[in-house]
Amino acid sequence: MPAVGERIRELRIARGLSQAELGSGRYSGSYICHIETGRRRPNTEVLDFLAERLGLDAWELDPDSQEAADADMVALLASARRLVRTRQWDEAARMATRASVIAAGAGREMRRWEADHLVAQALMSGGRYDEAAELAAGLARRSSVVGVADLRVEAHILASRAHRASGRLADAASEARAALAEADQIDPGLLSSAIVALLAALEMADSPSDTSELETRLEGLVDILDPSDASQAAWALGNLAFGRGDTEAGIVWHRRAGELCDPRAEPQTWARILQATAYFLVQSGGDLSLARRLFEDSRPLVTLLGSPGDRVDMRLVQARLDLRGDDPEAAERLLDHLLGETATLDDERLRGEVLESLAEARAVLGRVDEARAALREAAGAFEAAQAPVRALRLWHRYAELESPGNCCQRN
Repeated sequence: MPAVGERIRELRIARGLSQAELGSGRYSGSYICHIETGRRRPNTEVLDFLAERLGLDAWELDPDSQEAADADMVALLASARRLVRTRQWDEAARMATRASVIAAGAGREMRRWEADHLVAQALMSGGRYDEAAELAAGLARRSSVVGVADLRVEAHILASRAHRASGRLADAASEARAALAEADQIDPGLLSSAIVALLAALEMADSPSDTSELETRLEGLVDILDPSDASQAAWALGNLAFGRGDTEAGIVWHRRAGELCDPRAEPQTWARILQATAYFLVQSGGDLSLARRLFEDSRPLVTLLGSPGDRVDMRLVQARLDLRGDDPEAAERLLDHLLGETATLDDERLRGEVLESLAEARAVLGRVDEARAALREAAGAFEAAQAPVRALRLWHRYAELESPGNCCQRN
């Protein structure tokens, strides 16, 4: 191992140490001499000791170890990305974590950031939202990316999405605002992603914040974005149009989002756009037959490719269709089942959505006390999800249900 010996000799001399001083009583000067001349091969324990004496990491003494570490990191990250594509998220997170450990040991901070970002993505896809949000938020503030704005923005956006998925909507908005503050100076794709993340958090929270400026900026970006980013922007603009009662504009934007999204390359996203259109049509009292058709078109792909939260959202649309189709008993059965599923997701926003629909089904069935109990739980869930406006709306509905004459009214 002459290269290692030469490296140790150079560093020892540069630090003004004799061979005996480097050995520090643990290894003799003659033993250090044998290492420096390549006659003895130091094991890991010896390398660790000498590296500590020289104020370095062990990998800095052994170029071969550096090359091997790089090869291991590349292989592990490639495996992790492949596992993400095949939806083996826990195993992907494990592989990427191993790559991160190797990168940290080798002092490769940017490689470590890359590995940890992939861990956060895998955790997010696998429904481990709180872990993903905590890791992503830390990545945005890690010292290794202080001077790399695009990486900070990407991490803030991922943290925002993970917080939103877990129902922590104020935290989601905060991370999205942090991304937006820096994204203006980067590229249109990251800027649009930051705006979409912020609008999504505000829309889910039913926030009174004025979003008109954000909408205007996003509309101005759609035509210059690549199709994938443009699809996400159009989807968000459609959601906002539906939310303010402009069903026609909502359908137009969602249709454009679907046309921009290639179902062969992004089948999950394409299916979720159809599902979103169906959801808003049901909520707004729009074309029920169109909503059913879109829902049936999206269901197989969401079932196959969606995350646990995506699948609950899909079946929530089915329950809403049952309510609109005058089958509140079927809706209640499905919603009771979904309520059990949300208990494992740690998503208070989604739990609130299910409870709100369950309250409506029970009200339609004339079971006022049970409907009020569900509304009370739903309001608490939205409070926990940092959505006080939505919670207050449900408390108002709770008060309205005190009157027997209101118990069968639909929203």
